Amino acid sequence: MTLKQFSQAQYDADDNCKHDVITFLERESGGKFKLTVNTDLYGIDLVGEYNGIPCGVEVEIKHGWSGHHFPFSTVHIAARKVKFIECKPYVFFVILNTERTEALVVSPDSLQDITLVKKPTIHTDTEWFMKIPLHQFKQYQL
Repeated sequence: MTLKQFSQAQYDADDNCKHDVITFLERESGGKFKLTVNTDLYGIDLVGEYNGIPCGVEVEIKHGWSGHHFPFSTVHIAARKVKFIECKPYVFFVILNTERTEALVVSPDSLQDITLVKKPTIHTDTEWFMKIPLHQFKQYQL
């Protein structure tokens, strides 16, 4: 098994989407979210509160998803991000399409029963992923 190497170029290109997600979640929740970008570069992307309870939000752009329709029946999130599930009472995962016009959001309740799968990727020979059925996500337009 190989781990995906860190790419500074990809990080620089995608990192600013965190601010888009803060704006979206705060607006969509009617102010229940109060978020900031985490200053810990190795921690979960966004930290703050949801309805007064500490929370974290991990943000990812899926470059294999373009347009409105998510093309798969399951969403794969790198298993190395499992550690974030226990870092706050509430943890959300937000997946954006390439254009940053659509978002899939999975709430903490849907993260109770996660299946792990191992598969090759364009960056690795094999890597472990959390496999979450698409129906456990809610989709929103940004």
